[in-house]
This record gives sequence, structure tokens and C-alpha cells, in this order.
Amino acid sequence: MESLPSENLDEDSDKSHNIGAYATAYPHLVAALKPLRAPEVISVVADLLTIPQLQANCFRLELLAHLAAAFCRGRVCPTSTDIKFLFDALAEDMCGRGEDPAEGVFVGLVNTSLGNFRIFEGLREGTSFYLQLILDVLEIASGQDHFDLMRRSIDGLLKLSEAVAERAAVSEYELGAENPVATLSDTITARFPLASARVAFASADLSALGIPVDDLSPFVFDPASGPRLLDQEVGNSDLERRPLTYCEDRFYLAIPTAVASAITRFVIDSVSFFQIEHRFEMALAARVVTLIRDTPLLGKLTGLPLARAQIDGCLIGHQLMDIDTGRSFQLIVVFENLTKFEAMGLNGAHTFSDAVNAGISDMIADAHRRASQEIDQPDGLTLIVPAGIGRGFEYSLSEGLPQEWRVYAMPLHDLMTASWLERFEPLTLWRIDEELKALGALGVFLINLSGLLNLIGCTRELNGRIIAEDAFSEVSEPFDGPKVAMLPTNANRLARREAQVRYGARRALDIEGRWRRLQKFGASPFEGDNSDTIYVSRESIENGELLGACLTKTRAWWLGLECPNDRSKDMQFEYWRSLCLWLSLAAPFMD
Repeated sequence: MESLPSENLDEDSDKSHNIGAYATAYPHLVAALKPLRAPEVISVVADLLTIPQLQANCFRLELLAHLAAAFCRGRVCPTSTDIKFLFDALAEDMCGRGEDPAEGVFVGLVNTSLGNFRIFEGLREGTSFYLQLILDVLEIASGQDHFDLMRRSIDGLLKLSEAVAERAAVSEYELGAENPVATLSDTITARFPLASARVAFASADLSALGIPVDDLSPFVFDPASGPRLLDQEVGNSDLERRPLTYCEDRFYLAIPTAVASAITRFVIDSVSFFQIEHRFEMALAARVVTLIRDTPLLGKLTGLPLARAQIDGCLIGHQLMDIDTGRSFQLIVVFENLTKFEAMGLNGAHTFSDAVNAGISDMIADAHRRASQEIDQPDGLTLIVPAGIGRGFEYSLSEGLPQEWRVYAMPLHDLMTASWLERFEPLTLWRIDEELKALGALGVFLINLSGLLNLIGCTRELNGRIIAEDAFSEVSEPFDGPKVAMLPTNANRLARREAQVRYGARRALDIEGRWRRLQKFGASPFEGDNSDTIYVSRESIENGELLGACLTKTRAWWLGLECPNDRSKDMQFEYWRSLCLWLSLAAPFMD
């Protein structure tokens, strides 16, 4: 049986996103755009990108924004009929085929020392996750001139994203519609007259948000360069690099779903300009190592140290451990560098070199050898985890690896997702592998286009099964041909939301006016309490303090505990935990 993971990208896949090719394919749409006023079309399309019901239409809307920036040069204000025509026209042919079911939340959340900011996730997987990694690196490097200059501009764009989310009345971790729609409903078209009010910002608006106009300059698109977009791709364009447009004394957030990619491009372009790429890569790798150490990896493995190796300029972290009697688990983290980023941006792939592929193969063979010294037939599993800025990845292992040793790969954001799922454990991966082998023994050809987390999502929806028990019930017997099962491409969607809500990383103002990092406290043994409002400050715990907060709609209620030094740490923690649970019950009344 074969499973086809989406992480192994087709090297020509980016060509299908060429904006000029779409313009050629839809000449009637281009003709309709030319007489229209750009600000009105761009603001309406931008507003559509903030509507949860259109989440799965994101590709169509981003393409329409690019075409509007390239062709709208007229003086005619678009009507609702015009906008409906533009949207509906792209439902056909190559654009319609590019729309897939949504695979994650509609709105994510990131945080900095200035607070929390909602991010429209857009087309990419792990959008807010990888942006948070980059923001953390910039914060750790605070006080260094290069990074401080970047942060000022980034803070401004984050504030605009948060303001648009507030105007659109969308919540963090909200799910949008799962499937694309072919046409716009009357309810949606009724929004058009107020579209600019949600995505436009006058000088007074910027002042109220505390954003100096000059700070936004790295993200402002030059309208005169619109025709150059025709030689670029959706996902790697100048408009996504600079998603703000300026017209008639107003800034427009033309592509709200491009905020994260714009910040990522800005940071990488800046570190390249300042020639500090290696320094940035090492800082990003250090942040990933800390994240892995502080996460209950795969729901169980905490404080995991990583040995380090350098192969062909690529940093690799690895660890081999016993999970159960006779079962060994190997984690291999491949840290992404910025090689070839300039050519394809986030559309490109982190392609492992031949030397890196060979080195990883040697690590797996060595893990099998070491495990074989302890047991005759070791039952091992290796998980390869690319970690970096959120590009896809490509790898190829040696053919001579031990057949009985299981090897899987998943990107870092999916590993973190699996780690925060309730009741997930490392042995779940073994159960999935055994289910795959059982299906193979039945002659099932399994097509999975969305990676390992998609398999995990399927098993959570089907109580441990990857496909429904009656999946082939309509096949006539006898049937000697292959049985092909096409998995849904977004079984990972609910898993991603569950993990994000359960982890709940954010910040809250403490009594000194400082934004402290928090994350969800964890499951409570008491039914019906408000434990999902309890957050813990990991920073305080690392400093030997017990500090947490109960977050209500209006404020954070903080609770710390000081005990005599002779009291056991476990007892102190239980006292504090009980008090936090009682606080969660009392806080709504104290509000």
C-alpha cells in the first residue's frame, strides 16, 4: 500500500500559480477589471478575505486581488453585480481547480511584548505558528539595532491585522467554512458598501493605534508596479510582500491573509541585507530547541534534549529513546536554512541535499543497530521533522534501510499539534502504522495528500480507523481489482483547532503593566469548572515562582503563591493549583 504525503512537493507546482497565466485564461474578467476604480475593488476583495464563510475561497480571492492591482485603472465604481461577476467567473476552470477544503483555523493568534494579535491564516499551513517563531527570535534579540528597526515596522502591521480582525468581528481559532462556495450570497454582497470601513485606515486611525506612518513604509505596495505582478506567482508576489496600498489619503490592507508572509519576507530580506543570515538561522534553531524542550512531545516526552550534528551546512538535532518494552523512538529535527529562499520565497521547498539525505539515512541505520544490541527484533520508529520558516520540504532516504524500521515525516507545526492533542501518545504512531499495514494486507491502495497529521485526524474521527469499516461495502463480490481509498485532504482541520485551543499561548497584562507570556494550565479533574480560563506563566515557574492568571472578558486575575522553603515543591504546586481552580470559579463574579 502507498501513502502519498503532500510534503513531497512537485518541483513544477509553483508554475500553476503564475498570475499572468490566469490573466490569459480569463480575458473576460480582465476586460471587466480595466474600467473599475482600484481602491473600491481592492477594499471589497480584502473584506471578502475576512469572512469565515469564504475561508476555502482564499486562493480565488487572493488571485482576484492581484488581478485588480494589475489591471484596475479606470474611474468606474464597482457595483455589487460587478463584484459577483468577478468572483463567480473564477469558479470555473484552472482557478476553481485550485480551491481545496480548508485545512486549519480561519484566524490564528500571535503575541509580542505589545500584546496579542489576530492573524488571518490564509493559504499556508502553520501560518501563525511560524510567524510566532520569528517574532520570538526578534524579541530575544531586543536591543540590537538591526532587529529593533524590523520590530517597529512589524508591530505596525500586526496592529493593522488586529484592527481588521476586530472590525470583522472574528475570533482567534475560529473555524471558517470547510468547502469553497461557487457564488456570493446576498448576505455577503450586502457588506460591500461598508467594505472600506473594515480594511481602510486614515491618518487619524493610525494615530489612534499608535502607528507612525513611516513605520509602515516597508509594507506599502507601489500601484505603478501592478503590471509586474503578471510575471509573479500567488504566494510569492510583490503584493504579498507589501500588502498595504495607499490611495486618497488612506492605507488599505489589500490582502489581510498575507500579513504573516509579508512579515516573514521582510525579516528574511532584512537579515540578508544586513548579512546576518547565519546568526538568524542559529537564533531560530535555538528557539525551536527550547520549544521542543518545553513541550510534552507527542503528548508525553518532556524536557527532551537533542544531540546536534552538522551535515553539509545543515544543522540536525536527533535523539533515540525507549518508548515501551522493545520499542525505540528516534526524533530527527532538520533545521531549515535560507538557501534558495530569494528565488521562490515561501513557495519554494526546503530540499534536503544528497549529503543530508545520506546523513539522516545513516542516523536511522545507526539507531537500528543500537536497538538491535538490546533486542533481537527491535520495533523502532523514526520521525523526521523539518523545522524553520514554514516552507514545504523534500527528502529522499537510502533504499537500504531496515524494512522493519518505521520512518515517517511531519513538519514542526504538525508535531506541535499532535503533541497538544488530548490522549495522544507516541504509541499512537505505532497503531497508525499497524493500521496502514493491515489495510495493505487487504489490498487497499491508500492515497493521502495531506501528510501524517491527516492520518492522525482520520483515526480520531473514526475511533482508531483510517478509513470507515464499510468503505468498500458497495463493491460487488467477487472483486479482484485494487481497492483505492482517497482520504479527505483536511482530516487535520479539527485536530489543528483542538491543539491551538488546548495550548492557548497568549499574553496578559500583569499588575506592573507588562505583557507576560501565558499558556493554558491543562485539563482539570473537576467537571463544570472554568479551568479553560486558567493560564500559567512558564517564565515564572522557570524562575522558581508559582504564578498564574484567570482570564475573563475584561481582565486578567493574577494569583501567586509563596510558601516556606521547608514545604515540598509538590505540595506547594497542589496548593497553588487548587487556588487557581477556585479563582476560575470566583473571577466571573468579581468582574
